[in-house]
Amino acid sequence: MTSPAARLKTTVYRLESLDIYRNLAAEEYLFRELPSGHCSFMLWRSRPSVVIGKNQNPWRECNLPALTAEDIHLARRISGGGAVYHDPGNLNFGFIVDRRCYDFDRQIQVVCNALQALGIDAVTGPRHILLAADRKISGNAFYYRRNTALHHGTLLFDADLERLRRCLQPTIDGIKTRSIASHPVDTVNLRDLQPDLTLPQLEEKLIEAFHLEYSNVDTYSVMHDGDCDATAVNELQAKYAGDAWRFGMTTLFTLRLQYGDHDTAVTAVFQIRKGLIESAEFTGAGTASLDDVAATLKGCDFRTAALQDRLRAVGTADTELCDWLCALPGV
Repeated sequence: MTSPAARLKTTVYRLESLDIYRNLAAEEYLFRELPSGHCSFMLWRSRPSVVIGKNQNPWRECNLPALTAEDIHLARRISGGGAVYHDPGNLNFGFIVDRRCYDFDRQIQVVCNALQALGIDAVTGPRHILLAADRKISGNAFYYRRNTALHHGTLLFDADLERLRRCLQPTIDGIKTRSIASHPVDTVNLRDLQPDLTLPQLEEKLIEAFHLEYSNVDTYSVMHDGDCDATAVNELQAKYAGDAWRFGMTTLFTLRLQYGDHDTAVTAVFQIRKGLIESAEFTGAGTASLDDVAATLKGCDFRTAALQDRLRAVGTADTELCDWLCALPGV
């Protein structure tokens, strides 16, 4: 009997949008709608963005003030794993496949074969990353449902690595959480290894390698909004762009910080769940006057504008402390 993998029907999609939320929505839509016995291969890019794993804490993973200042989008994907940086110099790939035919080794070999054809030797490293010249060129993450599997990853083609490092350097210490932590490693662009390499060449070799591995690619589709249910994709895009998904999916964490020096130091302890402050406590000299502040912060969004509104309402005299508190979220 022929195995399910041998009977796979295949399609290649090239998403034209550079909107991170639109692309994640299209990816999830195609994942949900994948027919049985099918494997789709996707290629897409996005404007500068930081994409965290489904189970991560954005305050622990990102430099949120830098994202805000530089107009870099924060997104949360449906798969696990660590935080990654996207910009137009990063090429994203994805395999959406009938779960009976899911095979990480086979899928990642498609990428390795494409790079080999371009003169770049790539090998898998710890936590499913790809390495070239002993530095990271790709991170991979996964998501599964009963009948379908998603394996997607990044390829650093000519990304802004300085901005990558800056965006993935968190600014808040003192977070205690059970959320998944990222594991930073040294990175390198493919263009640094092959200066004459072009993005169209990389895309062409990836599609060719997919074609050769799966042997029966009969279509190369450029993804347009009209190719799928626009209402469904729009709804998913709104989810990905919304604060309820980006911040509200954050599991419980404790934030303990100190304000001031020595005899005047104040220790602030927050319990934050789903982006909301569940409790706030201030200890130290003269903190009795902050009881009203602690009470008014309960239930407040852990966001700068929301904190400003709450603290303005309580009218505390310590404006420097209030400014410090409002700056904590970074967004």
